[in-house]
Amino acid sequence: MCEVLTTAYAEEYGIPAKSIRLAQTFGPGVSKTDSRVFAEFSRKALAGEDIVFATKGDSKRMYLYTADAVRAILTVLLKGENGQCYNAANESSYCSILEMAQLVSELFSGGKSKILFDKDEKNARKYPAAHKLYLDISRLKELGWAAKASLEEMFERMVCAMDEVS
Repeated sequence: MCEVLTTAYAEEYGIPAKSIRLAQTFGPGVSKTDSRVFAEFSRKALAGEDIVFATKGDSKRMYLYTADAVRAILTVLLKGENGQCYNAANESSYCSILEMAQLVSELFSGGKSKILFDKDEKNARKYPAAHKLYLDISRLKELGWAAKASLEEMFERMVCAMDEVS
């Protein structure tokens, strides 16, 4: 809705405007107390604690490193076409929540953190149905942009900086 309103306002009043949709973005600056899944998995793995799922963990999406997001925004501002909307995501980061938890466990706990599943179906009902969200970033790539940080690098850089952020 915001994209449509922005485009309509820009056309009516002759204002240059572009929109960009960022995938789930993380990196340095994420607090240790952040409640998003990537921060929670990292905390659990660093502590050697098990990661417990209320669902099967089969929802899939793409992620984006903070610096890659900044470069994407600047690329759209400087090279993008007015009235257009661009998706920004790292195609190589497309994974399920379960795959992410497994990666984080291997990276930060040496496999000590086990992946467990909560058998109580009431807990699973608190979460949306599994979904697959793959963003088409071809429009942004046409402007010369490409993500640089892999999912592993995103996690490593976030964790290294977590002690600095409260």
